[in-house]
Amino acid sequence: MHPPPPSTTPPPRRVSPAALRCTPRGCSPGICQVHTEDRQEQLFFNDNKRHIDYVLAFDDTEPRKAQKRERFFLSLREEGLEIEIEDKAESRNGRVYFVKVHAPWEVCTRYAELMNMKMPIKHNEIARDVEEEACLPKLPNPFEYDREYLPEEPNYFTCAFNRERANQYIIENQDTFFSPSQRSRMVYEVMVRARYDDKEKLRFGIIRLMENDCFTAAYPLHEGSYNTEHSMLTHGAENERKLLYELWARPKNWYKEQPLDLIRKYFGEKVGIYFAWLGFYTVWLVPASIVGIICFLYGACTMYSNVPSNEICESGGIGATVMCPLCDSRCPYWTLDSSCFYSRLTYLFDNPATVFFSIFMSLWGTLFLEFWKRRQHVVAWDWDVLEFEQEQESPRPQYIAEAKNERKNPITQLMEPYIPFWSKLTRVTTSITTILFMLCVVLAAIFGVIVYRIVVVSVLYKSDVDLVRSNAKITTTMTAALLNLIIIITLSRVYRWIAIWLTNIECPRTQSDYEDSFTFKMFLFQFVNFYSSLIYVAFFKGRFVPSPATEQRQKYTTEQVDLTSPSSMSRILL
Repeated sequence: MHPPPPSTTPPPRRVSPAALRCTPRGCSPGICQVHTEDRQEQLFFNDNKRHIDYVLAFDDTEPRKAQKRERFFLSLREEGLEIEIEDKAESRNGRVYFVKVHAPWEVCTRYAELMNMKMPIKHNEIARDVEEEACLPKLPNPFEYDREYLPEEPNYFTCAFNRERANQYIIENQDTFFSPSQRSRMVYEVMVRARYDDKEKLRFGIIRLMENDCFTAAYPLHEGSYNTEHSMLTHGAENERKLLYELWARPKNWYKEQPLDLIRKYFGEKVGIYFAWLGFYTVWLVPASIVGIICFLYGACTMYSNVPSNEICESGGIGATVMCPLCDSRCPYWTLDSSCFYSRLTYLFDNPATVFFSIFMSLWGTLFLEFWKRRQHVVAWDWDVLEFEQEQESPRPQYIAEAKNERKNPITQLMEPYIPFWSKLTRVTTSITTILFMLCVVLAAIFGVIVYRIVVVSVLYKSDVDLVRSNAKITTTMTAALLNLIIIITLSRVYRWIAIWLTNIECPRTQSDYEDSFTFKMFLFQFVNFYSSLIYVAFFKGRFVPSPATEQRQKYTTEQVDLTSPSSMSRILL
């Protein structure tokens, strides 16, 4: 079910060329803002009639790039889009050209049909009847946003848009029938398919043009300013952005529910579902955090009653036990009470209450996933996107360009391009091989950090300076942790580029398939990259250390020297 059509567009204002401000690369297809010197937002062409659905920016006059842009603009015009270019002299810095793009009604209807957009066809009275039959009055909810400013919108039965049956849809105004977010999606869909070179079949799309620096930015506009002169109490919300800010984004409303329908209406379904998950996850973290704090406080309260820690800290008792040196030469003997601080620190996070917390978190994780599935299906059904990936999503332009064969779609019964199995097998094999290689690189990096610890601690313990020898353990641990952090950050950047490259090689059919494949690669990379060192500390460090009396003990073995850190818990915290 869809909400009603968007409200009437605010009165048009004259578009000043100086209004447009270039935004950083990569905000496409996000939402950015347009400013003028008098802080008034401009949302229309110079004729004050045509709405700006998208903005392109460029500041380069190289002939080759200019030729690509002209061919790209020609492709947009051939698709029916209307373009208005503002000269660079009108920009703030005097170097940036801005291209305003508008989608007429004919283009919107054609691409709404191509993208299978669900549009309202009839009012839904069923939900209202169910609410009226409620027996008990609704209890006051302090977390609910103010319904006075954002009343509940009526529900509609929806259907995939079809131009031949346009008269059956609830079209009160052609300018407002499609919401701004839907219009931006349509224009973006045109731009990712538009060609800029007739010689090569893969030279198309605004994404490649931005990668080639033909454009510096591509973005839709916000619908007005959130910071208006008049108060919403006296004049109401001038636009939906102001309404979102007052009800959702203001810091004082941090505890309020999210107006998901308005978020979805303003930003689209994908962003709306993301914030639905984020709000649901945040609420579920509250009981987990409460239980975690209780377990931590239990450890703090019982710290000095813990028998093992007290015995370690007794200077005149067991704590005075002399321990073997940590290395074969230049390492002094040490007493057990020197590890008193780390023993207390470990008990804070590893006490009897930790067992209960572990069981609780296992149940919490399972319940969270199951309840989120329920919530996700409710939101998807309410927004009529429950079967979007199977029924509505069209193939990606890159997939269509790569595919040379066609077959009938079992759902739509239409002929669609597809890539044969043998071609997919080659692509997937290349991707899997590269992934395995990069995982080996991660393990090699972890092994390199261990070797670094071995070498550094050996050098520091051989120093003739007492200060250096006494702080050899903590120095080695700190520098190794810093080195590990640098490796993690560096490899994360490399992995992201490799994941994008491998996903492009696989050439998934739909955008959802593309995002799923990219997400899986990034999750696998990041999991091994971030947690491999912690897994080593938790499960492998110190497991194979022979005792000093055994003959198998070798001088400066990896595990022996790696025990130079004060404790596993302190190393994990670092």
